[in-house]
Amino acid sequence: MDSSAIPGLALTACSVPLFLAGVLYILLHRNSIDLPFVGPRWAPLWGDPDAEVAHLKEGYEKVEALTLPSLNVCLADHLYLQYPDRPFQLYSQDGHYVVVPPKMVEELRNLPDDQMTALETTTNILQIGLLGADIGDPASIATIRNQLAHNVGNIMPGVISEVEKVLLKDLPQTSEWSTVTVLPTLLHVLAIVMGLIFVGPTLNNDPTYIKNSESFGNEVLENARAMKRYHPFLRPLVGLVLPELRALFWRWRSSKALMGEFVKSANANPDLHHGLTVFNWFRENIGKDQWGDVNRQTHMQLLSSMGAVHTSAVALTHAVFELAQHSEYQEPLREEFTSAIEAKGGKLSKDCMPDLMKLDSFLKETQRHSPPGYASFFRYVYKELILSDGTRLPKYTQILAASYDHSMDPKVFDDPEKFDAFRFYNLRRQPGEKNKHQFATTALSALAFGHGRHSCPGRHLASLLGKTILGTIVRDYEIKLLDGETSKPENTVTGINNLLPDLEGKVLMRKRVVAAAN
Repeated sequence: MDSSAIPGLALTACSVPLFLAGVLYILLHRNSIDLPFVGPRWAPLWGDPDAEVAHLKEGYEKVEALTLPSLNVCLADHLYLQYPDRPFQLYSQDGHYVVVPPKMVEELRNLPDDQMTALETTTNILQIGLLGADIGDPASIATIRNQLAHNVGNIMPGVISEVEKVLLKDLPQTSEWSTVTVLPTLLHVLAIVMGLIFVGPTLNNDPTYIKNSESFGNEVLENARAMKRYHPFLRPLVGLVLPELRALFWRWRSSKALMGEFVKSANANPDLHHGLTVFNWFRENIGKDQWGDVNRQTHMQLLSSMGAVHTSAVALTHAVFELAQHSEYQEPLREEFTSAIEAKGGKLSKDCMPDLMKLDSFLKETQRHSPPGYASFFRYVYKELILSDGTRLPKYTQILAASYDHSMDPKVFDDPEKFDAFRFYNLRRQPGEKNKHQFATTALSALAFGHGRHSCPGRHLASLLGKTILGTIVRDYEIKLLDGETSKPENTVTGINNLLPDLEGKVLMRKRVVAAAN
């Protein structure tokens, strides 16, 4: 027998009992839910992804371009038109889900954590359990929801200054058209700028810190993508030999070594590390007796960087691509940005942000067309629920909302397939609507940031930072598609539900002569 087959046989022998127990649980659990079932009833231990894709694609024209493991959840969203008003069941690479229509999110969004939570499903989706990271660390959540959210106004002057400094270094400083690879550039910008917020000026420009912040988010997605090629009951074993997980562990060890030195310095010289940073606020929340826990502080920094650096860079990359394709919006956005600054004394500040209604609308319309994922509102049921239509959701049920096609429903938005950059600007100009339809606002028609108790706590900072970066770019640069291109780089789907821009997508940029003269 080929010796290379022995590990596979051993892995199979160890996994069969787990697999059979899992199948029994799934059968009993899902059969207790009286809802239609769509697609395959369970995932194989492993198998031919192309064969499963071919099976699932049958009859679903909109998902022809998708591949496993993203297909199942995307399929859930594209079945929105078939089940617009009632839940249904789906087996995805993350296990069994009940897919709820967005209208039911309203009755679920504020349920207490002992009845429904987002933490279990997020950990499952990201597949970071083997890393030992606690995505639900109470001190981390308190830090983002409380100190960071309440100090946004205080940190923005330094953030704005850092944005202008980093963009000056990372973007071309010539009036000739230059090629820019957008996502890597914005990842670098965001790593430094968010690093100022996370750890302060003593570390945010460290090359190792920057590289770890840039890379961790994508490496998490790559690891999750690799893990989900196998049945959930195989993943703890398969993960031990996957290069993607080894890369993730290497990134964690690199970050821990760096944070270890930073923590040691902060413990020995607390006066040198004072200031408004996530690092300091987190240490306040965990208490002085926990200051030596480098693992916990490393996990907090890495998970925060993924939630802020990677997601913000992705959102802004989508926006830059839209600016390149819809160049007619550049001048109106430029005029709004410069007028807002002039009205506030000639200096960009947080006070300018409420006046950037068109720019806010541009970001929100970009997010509507290119959200973080096709589905959202991932939740895990801790206690049995009875929905308003009588549907029973047993304990341990996972749910999600089919959000993308809802936002593309003509009953929700007029001419939804059109990219209308000022769609939400015009809605806000209606009587009584000024404070609605903002980029950071969550609603049943805008679930990208979640909705309710577990909506993204950093979304207001993301909005301010997005307008600062994109506004500065559009003020100082002209942007266009590459020569010969007629449309922006295509989006890709990775993992179970991650809608990403082209990772190597490029545009042409040149410094505006008028801006340079100023």
